[in-house]
Amino acid sequence: MSTLKVNSIQNTSGTNILGTILQVVTTNFTSTASSTSGTPTDVSGFSATITPASSSNRVLVYVSCMMGSSDDAYPYILLKRNGTTIGSGSGATGNQNNTFLSYTATALGAPNNYRSNQLNKIFVDSPSSTSAVTYQISLASPYAGYTGYINRQNDQSNNVFVQFPGSNITLMEIKS
Repeated sequence: MSTLKVNSIQNTSGTNILGTILQVVTTNFTSTASSTSGTPTDVSGFSATITPASSSNRVLVYVSCMMGSSDDAYPYILLKRNGTTIGSGSGATGNQNNTFLSYTATALGAPNNYRSNQLNKIFVDSPSSTSAVTYQISLASPYAGYTGYINRQNDQSNNVFVQFPGSNITLMEIKS
């Protein structure tokens, strides 16, 4: 059996190959959060910080978020880089919302007390910085005061079908 060990792989001109993952930072968010407000609020502890080695490098952001809600709630999350929303849609007008991830939870004839959904998204960012960059999750639930949740269902009874999964945010610096 042979083993190949190298410090880097270079192209024919001697430059390191682009796309190498230089570092990985992960935050596992295991607490719960809730909102009845249409104004997005930062979720304490649901963030991750990375310091890029070069301002030309990109950051791959992977968010996996378990969301639940009460009845006809329409909770959503935003992704913020150092306080600025990034990675959201752009088609909203009037009272509509551009979101990073959305959980459309309509009752459909039955209450949403036990419903939840794991939502996932990858976004590649170009922070253009060599300073610490913080990616923060914010939560909102804009419809008629219904509650949106992270990491829980609406029902909190002492039953085996009441579950509390975790969510996470993972950052990967990619050499550009």
